[in-house]
Amino acid sequence: MQQMQVTVPPGVYAGMSFQVNTPEGPMEVVAPVGEGQQMIVNVPAAPVVMATVVPVGGAPMMMATSAAPQMAPVQQSMHRTVPIGCIPAGGSQPLWSAQELTGTWICCCLPGGCGITTLTAEGDDVKIENGVCCFLGLPCPISNERWIRKGDTNGFYKDDEPSSVDVFTSRTSICNGPSCSRRLC
Repeated sequence: MQQMQVTVPPGVYAGMSFQVNTPEGPMEVVAPVGEGQQMIVNVPAAPVVMATVVPVGGAPMMMATSAAPQMAPVQQSMHRTVPIGCIPAGGSQPLWSAQELTGTWICCCLPGGCGITTLTAEGDDVKIENGVCCFLGLPCPISNERWIRKGDTNGFYKDDEPSSVDVFTSRTSICNGPSCSRRLC
C-alpha cells in the first residue's frame, strides 16, 4: 500500500465520504472522526503486470496481462447538504442526527428472523450497530456494522452493502425491506 496525504474538503465532516484522485484513479474515502482537515489515505499499489507468451498464428507473441483481479467501480455515495433538524425538499420529517437514533433496538424480519441490537453514532451521519440476530433459530452476531446516511434522507446504507438501506420512519421505527425495528430505550 502507498500512502498519500489529502485535505478534507470544506463542508465534509466526520463519517461523510468524499472522492480522492489517486494515481490509480478516483477513490472514495470516509472522513475519520477527530482528524481535522488533513488525513492520510492508504492507496492500493498498482496491479502487477506479467508478460505471458501466447501463440498467435503459429508464432509466439508477448502479451501483458494483469495479475491482480479487476476491482468493481466504487459506488459514489450522495452527501448530506441539508442541516440536521431541517426538512429536506419534498420531505415531511426533519433530518435526525445519528446521535438521536442511538439506543437498544429490537428487530423482526419475515419469514423467520428476529434480533436485538445497540446503535451508537459516529457524528451525525454514521451509525454503528452491534448485537445478535437469529434466523430460523440460528444466532448470528452483528459486530460493528457501519451504516452511512444516504444523502438528504433519514436512510442509512450498509457500508459494504449499499442496496441495504435502513429507513428511519420516526426516531423509534426503522423499515428495511421485509424487516422492521422498534427502539426499546
